[in-house]
Amino acid sequence: MNSRSVTRLLLALLVVLPAQVWTQTQVARPNTPPAAPLQPAEPRAPREFPEFRGAWILDESAGKGGIAGIPVARTLMIATTPTEISLVKDSSTTEVYSFDGTETPHEAGGVTLGFSFRFTLVADGLALTTRRTRNGGSLTNVVTDAYTVADNALTIERQLSVVQQPPGILVTLSDPRSNRQTIVYRRDTQASPR
Repeated sequence: MNSRSVTRLLLALLVVLPAQVWTQTQVARPNTPPAAPLQPAEPRAPREFPEFRGAWILDESAGKGGIAGIPVARTLMIATTPTEISLVKDSSTTEVYSFDGTETPHEAGGVTLGFSFRFTLVADGLALTTRRTRNGGSLTNVVTDAYTVADNALTIERQLSVVQQPPGILVTLSDPRSNRQTIVYRRDTQASPR
C-alpha cells in the first residue's frame, strides 16, 4: 500500500467511523423510555400594536426630506385587530395590511386599483409597503414606510424604490437623495384617548 492509499484509508476512517458510532448510539438505547407525545402549545394572546392606534396629525415643523409625486397625509387614523392593521389617510379609502405578511390588493367598489399592501414587523417597528405597477407593468414603485411610536409621536421613515421588469432589478434613481423622507405625526389626544 502506498502513502496516498494509506492517507485515503485514514481519512475515510476519520469521517465514517464517528458517524457510524453516533448513529448506533442514537438507535440502540435499550434503557431510554419512549418520547412523550408533543402537547399542543398554550394559546397566546395576539399582538395588536395598541401603541399605533388612534388619530394622528402631521407635525409640519418636524421631519425632513421629500419624495416627488408621493403626497404626505395631514391626518392618519390607525386601527388594529388581531389579524391586521388599517390606515385611513386624509379620509381617503382604507389601506389594509395583514399581519401574516400576505400581499393585499387595494380595492375600491370591487375594483382592484393597481396597488398592493404588505406588512412586515422589524424590531418593534412596522414596515408597511405599498407596491404600484406603472408603465404597463415595466416599472413598479415600492414605497416602504417604517412606523415607530415614542411617547405621543409617530415617526415614519419612508423610502421609494423602483423595480424594473424584466429582469426584476432595483433601478438607481437619478437623484438618490430624493428617495427618502422622515415624517412625524403627533397623537390627536382629543380624538383618540389611549
